[in-house]
Amino acid sequence: MNDNRPDPLIDEIRQIRRDLSERFGNDVRRLAEHLREIQRDWKGPIRRTPASRKREAG
Repeated sequence: MNDNRPDPLIDEIRQIRRDLSERFGNDVRRLAEHLREIQRDWKGPIRRTPASRKREAG
């Protein structure tokens, strides 16, 4: 359904996406490398969704 009402949460998500795209020169590989670096340095547990577990097993 498309009701064209403003949604602050969606607006915030879209702004974050635009900021990330700009920060990494619209290069998805650069963004992915940045995310891999964060994951390597992460000290906490990494939670996997049931769907990702199925892909890893499959």
